[in-house]
Amino acid sequence: MGWTSCSFFKVNIDPIGDLPSLNAHILNTQDWLQSAQKEYDSFQAILKEEQAVNIKKKFKIYQQLKALNLRMGKALSHITITLDEQKKMALELKGQPGLVFVDSTSGEAHPLLDSFVSNKQSIIQSQSVYESGKLKCIKLFKKRKKRLVFIRDQIKPWQNEVAELALKRHEIRESMIRFEHTLGEAVFQQENDLYQKNISDLSRRLNKRIKALNRFEKNVKNMNGIAKREVGALVFMTPINDSKKEYENRFEQDLIHYKETLDELKKTFESL
Repeated sequence: MGWTSCSFFKVNIDPIGDLPSLNAHILNTQDWLQSAQKEYDSFQAILKEEQAVNIKKKFKIYQQLKALNLRMGKALSHITITLDEQKKMALELKGQPGLVFVDSTSGEAHPLLDSFVSNKQSIIQSQSVYESGKLKCIKLFKKRKKRLVFIRDQIKPWQNEVAELALKRHEIRESMIRFEHTLGEAVFQQENDLYQKNISDLSRRLNKRIKALNRFEKNVKNMNGIAKREVGALVFMTPINDSKKEYENRFEQDLIHYKETLDELKKTFESL
């Protein structure tokens, strides 16, 4: 390719030793490309509007944005072509009876496999060019006192954080099981009405909180679609001092509530 690749991705190529890993690579790349292409297409409308301003006021920034956009587009085109080549190689490999990826005696790989791995490395380098281009665009927009947001990139760390927090629910699972056992005993042993009522009320309150945790986790999992519906695009730009979008404020508030609820549940179950 006609550019120097950046180090956004470390090019560590996993070995391809069988058809499932080969298929997984193709499917993962295909999913990434589809998402990136939609994102890139969404970015074009913003870029067109911004270039119309920058070409008059900040010509240097206009030139930089134009060059970056061109590099990003070429990277996606290169991935599209290379992925098509890989699909053809995969079909050829699948069509060979008794296929062996690596000869156990000589240690030599199937001839097509070397080409496939080389293409895989080229794809990762192109992904790096595309991703680093986005980061540079964000910095250029920041110079113009504007906030450029690629929703998919923004939301990924949110999802990772909530996934880690959700693991804490497993830490209190044993306490929950003990409480459910206590609840069952209260009904089975026909404890006095007041005790049964207190246990039932507590159970309803706890279930309400647990359902709230489940709703939040589900919303964060589907946040890309939610944010896109609210904003109307996968990429948006606002003046840097403008108020945050509704989905951004809602996530921050709900995250605080989620953490508080986890702590409350832990304390409640530990006290039972």
